[in-house]
Amino acid sequence: MNALTVQWGDLTCALHDSAELSAIFLRGAKSFADLDPVSKLRFSSFFNRFLNHFEAMYFAHGDGLLSTSAWGKIDRTLSDLIAYPGIQQWWEERRHWHTEEFGRVVDVIIAKGDEPKSSWRFTDGLLNLQSTRDRHAADTHMNSLAGLTKFATRYAEAWCSQNPESVAAFYAESGSLSVNDGPPAVGRAAIAEEARGFMTTFPDMIVTMDKVSRDPDGTKFHWTLTGTNTGPGGTGKRVRISGYELWKIDNDGLIAESKGHFDAAEYERQLREGVN
Repeated sequence: MNALTVQWGDLTCALHDSAELSAIFLRGAKSFADLDPVSKLRFSSFFNRFLNHFEAMYFAHGDGLLSTSAWGKIDRTLSDLIAYPGIQQWWEERRHWHTEEFGRVVDVIIAKGDEPKSSWRFTDGLLNLQSTRDRHAADTHMNSLAGLTKFATRYAEAWCSQNPESVAAFYAESGSLSVNDGPPAVGRAAIAEEARGFMTTFPDMIVTMDKVSRDPDGTKFHWTLTGTNTGPGGTGKRVRISGYELWKIDNDGLIAESKGHFDAAEYERQLREGVN
């Protein structure tokens, strides 16, 4: 752990010792795609080393060498960095440089769709400092329905990903998902299995976010699912079905409870006969 700490300190020195590298890092965090080739190379070299340290700390935590409280701080820093769009662009091109297990950790963080929680804010490629209190005040004035719509759009995209864990990442640790008043799937592992069932049934499944509306009982996420039933034992029929989920959102902005509803009889008919 001492070696990791020393290496981490040496790495961060590279930023404050080089204004040029700092500028590249800030531009790349905003948009990796917009960097020139040389800047892309320098950003990639630096950030790959950066993630290598996070990866080493992740496995150190798994081996019991790093306490849960210490890893929690590192995890929050990692989540904050990965929230920037340019870093997500970089990850899509360079993820093969890291282990599959650590890759899943990063994918889950991205799937949550969090915005950066640090005081770093970007404006026209420059870094502005803003206190947490100021940022909270700005967020308070945001249209809450617009925020929910953005969240719902990312959630729908997760259902299209063929990665069930990315759906579960939108739920609280003890969150639940039920379909047509069936027994709820409780916890992220169970929710991932629920999502996996639909993804297996419809390998080409597309879920669109139709709208988000307020309801006295919670938030309604209206969706449409289209796909071909070509999974194991499938009928080969095309399905298009709409429905909604009634959400209760917790204080962390995650789904604490989702109750899904759609026309089960029409769904079964389409599985047999296809869309009219």
